[in-house]
Amino acid sequence: MKTSINFLTVLFLTVFLSSCGNKSGSNKNFTLETHLKNNVMTLGDTLNLSVRNKKQLDIDSVTYRLDDATIEVPYPTQDVKLGSHKLTAIIKHDDVIESISTKIVILSNKLPKIYSYKILNEYPHDISAMYEHLEPLGKMPLCYLLVGLKK
Repeated sequence: MKTSINFLTVLFLTVFLSSCGNKSGSNKNFTLETHLKNNVMTLGDTLNLSVRNKKQLDIDSVTYRLDDATIEVPYPTQDVKLGSHKLTAIIKHDDVIESISTKIVILSNKLPKIYSYKILNEYPHDISAMYEHLEPLGKMPLCYLLVGLKK
């Protein structure tokens, strides 16, 4: 009984996940091309988009959207939040509206700061106790350590 439930669960998840949306940024008539390597770009770069017309259909208009906002191409990304975004092209042709989507990732244009640390002293402690470390955000370079008993 348990084996058949597991099999049905795997079968359901496989069918469900394989039918979810168009993740490739293309359909049978059009392809959304981002000109980005792995759809990853840096904050401040300009986003250039194009639609490849596979069947040479007469396109009336193309509207590009980044998440829920309409954008003009080329699009400067200096004010865009970092992270994953949905990029959509809405194509109107022959009284038909088609849309294609893909995901892009915008990374920071600043390198992360590298911090270091130095252990000043080590103290013996009760390994069965619970420890919490607090560090004040002021000018004092002190750290506080709270010790409590696990229950």
